Amino acid sequence: QCQTIGPNQSCQLQVGFNPTAAQPTQPQTFSGTLQISIPDANGAPSIVKSITLSGTGTIAPPPQPGSPLSVSPGSDDFGNIPIGTSATANFTVFNSSASPVNFTFSELSSPFSITANRCANPNGSNTVAANGSCTFIIEFQPTQATTFQTQGLTLFDETSGNELAFIFFTGGGIAGVPVTYDNNGNQTNSHIVSGQAVSPTGFGNGVQVTLLNAAAFKSASSYVCTATVVGSSSGLTVSVRLDNGSQFTIFSNVTSGAINYICIGN
Repeated sequence: QCQTIGPNQSCQLQVGFNPTAAQPTQPQTFSGTLQISIPDANGAPSIVKSITLSGTGTIAPPPQPGSPLSVSPGSDDFGNIPIGTSATANFTVFNSSASPVNFTFSELSSPFSITANRCANPNGSNTVAANGSCTFIIEFQPTQATTFQTQGLTLFDETSGNELAFIFFTGGGIAGVPVTYDNNGNQTNSHIVSGQAVSPTGFGNGVQVTLLNAAAFKSASSYVCTATVVGSSSGLTVSVRLDNGSQFTIFSNVTSGAINYICIGN
């Protein structure tokens, strides 16, 4: 509960998202606003903070024959990202049957891993409720330079061992630039800061990105940022506007999804 907060204290608010509709051919984005208010001198509520919320509703893809489960998306391309960095993707498991389904995952190996699994049950396997869904996150963290790495993940029925669903993902690793410093702690060579920006509503109006390791540019005389669309195809464009030493803005005609960015300081 956050009805009362003492000086120099904090509390947490949990917001749920339960979409009731989606477009027939693509995810549908919903948005809303959470307003925090305090009483004014007359006891009337006075808004002190507004928080924008957004989420995407998706339609469950049809399961493979004989299986009650399906996974969306069925694949993901993490793009090419620098070695030592990581990117993540969310997957949703849908159950079209009237009974809960217990399942297990096949093994994943580096550079792919499951980092968060909301399908996990106390018995060490996974459960998706009747006519329900659950989510898990795949992380891609390349350890060597290569333009193409791919793996698949299979969901098996816990009791019969039969295959229930299959997804696959790809990604590439690119070599970064090592960082060196002089005796005074000043950077003496180029440094790469990279990451992934995600916009559920598109990049047309620009998405501002703050470099998490902006301190690396404290002695840089210049820097440049570039960006690429994850899983891009022809007709997609990306541009970057440099704002200052710790922020830049990404623009693109991408309606939703993710964009990888790389900033190099010299």
